[in-house]
Amino acid sequence: MEDATGLRIPVKTARRCGVPLTCLVALVLLTAGCPKVRPGAYQLGVQAYYKALLSETTEESLRAAIASLNRHLEKNPADAGMLALRASGHLDLLRLSVQRPGGAWNTAYAAELFRDLRLLEALTDQQPAPPWLRPRLHTTAGDAFLLCAESLRGGGDGRSVLLQAVRQGALYRLAADFYQHAWAAAQTPTAEAGAAASHLEKSNARDGYTSALAGLAKVKRILGFEAEARDLAAQAIALLVSAGAPLPTPETALSPRSLYAYSHALLKTQYETVEALSRDSFRDRIAFAEAALKEDLASRILKSPPEDVTFGDEPAAARLLSYYGALSVRAERFEVTGAGDSGREVVSLRLIPDGPYAAAGIHSFLDYVTLVSATQKARISLQMPVPATGLELSIRTGQGQPGAQLLFLGRNSPLFAPGDAIRLLGPDDRQIGAAVAR
Repeated sequence: MEDATGLRIPVKTARRCGVPLTCLVALVLLTAGCPKVRPGAYQLGVQAYYKALLSETTEESLRAAIASLNRHLEKNPADAGMLALRASGHLDLLRLSVQRPGGAWNTAYAAELFRDLRLLEALTDQQPAPPWLRPRLHTTAGDAFLLCAESLRGGGDGRSVLLQAVRQGALYRLAADFYQHAWAAAQTPTAEAGAAASHLEKSNARDGYTSALAGLAKVKRILGFEAEARDLAAQAIALLVSAGAPLPTPETALSPRSLYAYSHALLKTQYETVEALSRDSFRDRIAFAEAALKEDLASRILKSPPEDVTFGDEPAAARLLSYYGALSVRAERFEVTGAGDSGREVVSLRLIPDGPYAAAGIHSFLDYVTLVSATQKARISLQMPVPATGLELSIRTGQGQPGAQLLFLGRNSPLFAPGDAIRLLGPDDRQIGAAVAR
């Protein structure tokens, strides 16, 4: 990375992989300059930062370096370079906290990091800023959310493992959004002096986005969506082997680049509303629930004053688990009898969830099923959970008094003729059963 002084600061690499050779080279370059020029406060801050990364007591050394930056920023709080350097230090402290054995998300370090990023965002909006600053804001925020996802470790019963995967998925999506915004911000044409810095920020955004995709692929595999996991893993591999490929355009409406909790809390409420209204498309309902959870977690992490971020009471996560379970439902038994007579025609079902959802005891919420023949297609609203033990259900074509496991369609004409091949589709139009009407 470069700022107005022309110094390259490869903090991204340092954050991800420890301290690589580039850090050593940068430190040599910083310390081997002309002895006649006394280094300024920024150069001294960079030296202290890299010495802390190379130190055997990195955490203590980083705190000392940050304390020195604090003293300078008390005198010049609008120094964007020093603020960016301090944000890098706070991100490294957060990384060390998460990645140490038995480590966890450190709310205090995160609060200091997001405070610096908010200050930098305000400076960027109020005055001309170096080309690397805005994309670095977004990559740094993406790194923080990526670390939060990695801080959620598995364990517990099957349901707890699945819920943790749902939360991780939301955080990986949130990180990916910020990396996409960083990539877009780094596309702005710059003078030749800033081209190298912008190129480096694009590289950082690609690295982060690739890591987020890989994490999301892992989550999808845990949740039982193997095809989606393979697709995401293939996308991540393609980005690794094709350095020139662009990132997807960010879906700005689905995740603002705001670092304030209020914006995300407001979006969470909006997504929950459209989720509840999305009865015609189960996939849309899932997408809105995923967006609601993503914004919910973002608002909690960004809340100021900070709170300990504990997970376990997110209604959106529980709803998503129920929706995902519905995508695994299959018909253990499916029969159509009385065909051709609306008074006798009845569809008998036994539905059960499959894969990890049955083992975890998940009650899968099923919006509807669809009956399809060569000439007929009927969507039947269920709006009921399918317990892990299965759901017995009878659907009659004619009229009558419905019960807990008995539905009437209220039709005067039959749906099927004897011998019709009938398919039973789940809420995602996936075939979950087949029968011949008799």
